[in-house]
Amino acid sequence: MKRRTLVGCLIVLAVLGLLIVAGAYFLQQAVGRAPLPRSFVLRLDLEGELMEFVPLTPWEILQARRPLSVWEMIRALDAARQDDRVRGLVLVVRDVSAGLAKLQELHAALQRFRRSGKKVAAYIEEVGDAGYLVASAADSVTAPPGGFLIFNGVNGYFVALKGFLDKLGIEFQMVQYGPYKSAADVFTKESITPEVREMLTWIVTSLDRQYRELVLRGRPIPPDRWADLVARGIFTSESALAARLIDRIEPWSEFERRLRAEWSDRWVSLRRYYETMPKPEGRERVRCALVLAVGGIFTGRGNPGENIGSDRYVEWLEDIAKDKALRCVLIRNDSPGGSGTASDQILAAVERVRKAGKVVVVSMSDVAASGGYYISMNADRIVAQPGTITGSIGVFAGKPVFRKTMDKLGIRVYEVYADPRTGMWSPFTYMTEDQLQVLREEIGRFYKMFVAKVAQHRKMTYEAVDAIAQGRIWTGEQAREHRLVDRLGGFPEAQEEILSLLQKPKDTPIEWKVYPRRRTPWEVLLEMGEARRLPVRLGPGVPPRWLQPYLAVFQDPVLLVLPPVRFGFHAGD
Repeated sequence: MKRRTLVGCLIVLAVLGLLIVAGAYFLQQAVGRAPLPRSFVLRLDLEGELMEFVPLTPWEILQARRPLSVWEMIRALDAARQDDRVRGLVLVVRDVSAGLAKLQELHAALQRFRRSGKKVAAYIEEVGDAGYLVASAADSVTAPPGGFLIFNGVNGYFVALKGFLDKLGIEFQMVQYGPYKSAADVFTKESITPEVREMLTWIVTSLDRQYRELVLRGRPIPPDRWADLVARGIFTSESALAARLIDRIEPWSEFERRLRAEWSDRWVSLRRYYETMPKPEGRERVRCALVLAVGGIFTGRGNPGENIGSDRYVEWLEDIAKDKALRCVLIRNDSPGGSGTASDQILAAVERVRKAGKVVVVSMSDVAASGGYYISMNADRIVAQPGTITGSIGVFAGKPVFRKTMDKLGIRVYEVYADPRTGMWSPFTYMTEDQLQVLREEIGRFYKMFVAKVAQHRKMTYEAVDAIAQGRIWTGEQAREHRLVDRLGGFPEAQEEILSLLQKPKDTPIEWKVYPRRRTPWEVLLEMGEARRLPVRLGPGVPPRWLQPYLAVFQDPVLLVLPPVRFGFHAGD
């Protein structure tokens, strides 16, 4: 009897939970569909990581303020600058984490909004380099009396795990092609190599100049003072005002009261505005697919918004190739690479889309390197931000060996093979020198194929590509000089390239079909119990984002992954 009562209670609780989730979802939808005022001010809150795709989780169903993706923010801001109802924009910036390319994308959108004659007022609380760059695009920057502005400067760092792995008894046998293809060094080196140090230097030098130029474009700061301000590291609101980093000190209540009196008393969130945007109409509109390629590249289905599973992405591209209503594809690439096999499968699927007569344009976000560049190289046009991290044309392969770990734990593993020459990929035995030589030869062949494909699709000679490859990484600005990308810019520039290739006027409206499709709450709840293949989402930052693509080594020993270097602005990684 007690057991039946317990089961009944659990069923009732589950039903109530579903009703609460459904009620919260439909309430949000009803509010989003309510008509907007005739005149209003937009409000955009920026906090945490700027994402290319915001996956819907069970918890986010209950949240009333799901963050917008970068794509959604840019679309909403560009629509708002042409909307006569919009009086201005209040930009509330807290701790923001993003690469320079995303920051440049948002900065440019805010500048376009201002050029339309509408004001942007930024309110910063405790922000770092990333948040301040976005705020500097505003007409004015206000901070509270107890606020702080923290600069760390543009930096790059390399992570070497060998010493830590040695303590665990884990060894890696790795082969990499090219002195700059240092991705395997995370497992095999105890310190940074001269090649990686050289590479980091040319990258941070470029990024630092880009950051400085963007900030000084919007702030009345003498260029010769900028380096000293950043080196100081921290400012209270009072010292930031004296240094002309901000324009005013006000508590939020006074800031809000002033703008409501000067601009409009009606404020609308940018998210609500985005959800009420009408679809493009008219016979001249073009239907186009937007494919968000975000995260490390793996074989299998993957988890959209977190990583790129080749099976799922190939299915999407096949659907796009068959859809006669779609004339073009914009691939938004934010991937450091991963499995070589999965990357090649996606590249082949992109080529089939092109052969179906569709225009393919790639827009690179923070990073599109190694395997991320591999899946981009056959596009009709490649557009990158000056601060995009790309290139890393190279390959490495190998495996972890856990023999010493097993010894430490007192575990003995006995393997019996029909042929004693086999067992190359066993995690409990070392590769022989003959096996390592075979691996070097095969990795060399893959590298040469990679370079040859880049040369073919980018219309360059093999020698010219090899001279800028060998694992070297570049900023988007440098990549354009090396002919690895066609144009600098973001979403608007990529759309211009699409319309140019379709021989359409620049103002032709585009109707987008987005992949991955945003899941409904019911799909999220049904998938909660679904078994997933590696990689498994363990939680925010577990494992660290820079390490996640390396999980592909447990599926595919041949990897196209960006070296384990990080740059400024990723405070949340």
